[in-house]
Amino acid sequence: MALAALGCAAATAVAGCGSDEDEPPGSTPGRVQSIGELAGPTIPLDESGFDLLLALTVEATGEGRTLIAAEVRLSRPQGSGAGVAEVRISIDGDRSREAEARIIGDDRLVVACGCELEPGEHDVELQGRSVGGVSPVAARSLVALDGIEYATETPSGSGPLPPAINGSELETDPVLVSEAPTSVAQLELADGSSSSENLLVIAEVGSTRSSADPRGIALQATVGGEEATRIASLEAAASKIETYTVAAAPSAGETVDLIGNIVGGGSTELDLRYLVTCACGLETEP
Repeated sequence: MALAALGCAAATAVAGCGSDEDEPPGSTPGRVQSIGELAGPTIPLDESGFDLLLALTVEATGEGRTLIAAEVRLSRPQGSGAGVAEVRISIDGDRSREAEARIIGDDRLVVACGCELEPGEHDVELQGRSVGGVSPVAARSLVALDGIEYATETPSGSGPLPPAINGSELETDPVLVSEAPTSVAQLELADGSSSSENLLVIAEVGSTRSSADPRGIALQATVGGEEATRIASLEAAASKIETYTVAAAPSAGETVDLIGNIVGGGSTELDLRYLVTCACGLETEP
């Protein structure tokens, strides 16, 4: 219950992303609601049923789809003799059949969907259980972005990531960032990323110092060495959330680089909460 309370509080703190103040002309970014890395012990999942890991409330407009993505870190590699962890997305108390999960390497589980939601508020939960024994896990992120569209009506595929996304990275090691631009995190786009003519990049970074002012943190995403266009930015407590778009068809294997620097000099340690990419665009108003 403590973890659920922490997650809901964090989601409330950032619910304003995508406001009119953040929107440049000609774009309609959705609301980004997110939860970064959780502090504290891991959660031992067992076979008694699906347990709540993280939760947030999503306000959907009914225009386009809602991207929902979550990541879980396994404290024991899959196949090590421990139980097998399973995760799922629940929306308003029902399992989302649009969400698909994939294991990355031997210690990460990613689940995502481009979900169709009716207009209004929806309770979204990341849930997990274990089969065949106990599986200690740490839920790291749960992200939602409303108002997106895919090149095809329903994203599908059998690649290394859920078809709703084509990149996911979580790095908890702090990176010392100063006035000079420094790479905070990188990921390579997965196979199938060229099927769309658009790419969305969603990232959150935080400072290891709670007193750090997020207004002094400057971020920029690049794709294949080219700068992406920032479409929304939100400062919340000691973290910053930004959304970028690329109006081109990036090729699988291209690198997405999140670069940060401190405005006005000085230095601080930044830690990546998440970096997620989606082969999709924003649903535009007529």
